[in-house]
Amino acid sequence: MKYLFSYIILFFTAFGLMADEPVSTSKFYGGEIIFKNSSSYNLFLEFDIAYNPFGELPLNQFALEKLDAIVTEYYFLVPFEEDKNFDIASIYPKNYFKNIRIYDMETGILMTEIKPSEKEMFILIHGNVESFPAFYILTIEDTLLIGG
Repeated sequence: MKYLFSYIILFFTAFGLMADEPVSTSKFYGGEIIFKNSSSYNLFLEFDIAYNPFGELPLNQFALEKLDAIVTEYYFLVPFEEDKNFDIASIYPKNYFKNIRIYDMETGILMTEIKPSEKEMFILIHGNVESFPAFYILTIEDTLLIGG
């Protein structure tokens, strides 16, 4: 009986130690972006991203077939001591993406080159930029590709 109680106490002690979460040292910004292809072309997208030491976008190029959509994360991990000096405007997709080049995937021809800072292309669909996560959508249509 003595061993049973010892094992029970040992089990709950180990479980309690594993359940402890480490204290966070940083604040998260960013969220997810949905890239949606509503055009009549299969597309290849390539991104130039503004340098931000706290930011990351896992994909800087990808293919989108007709009526396809890709969801990707983009996030910023800012240490608490840097948070008060962090420029929150730098994480808006229109400021984070410097340039987006869109190619026709079948021919390899550059269809358009977009500077998101000049157009409001990323639509916020949920959340806000100051809380994690925020959800944006960018819909690519034929009018955008032809220069509309």
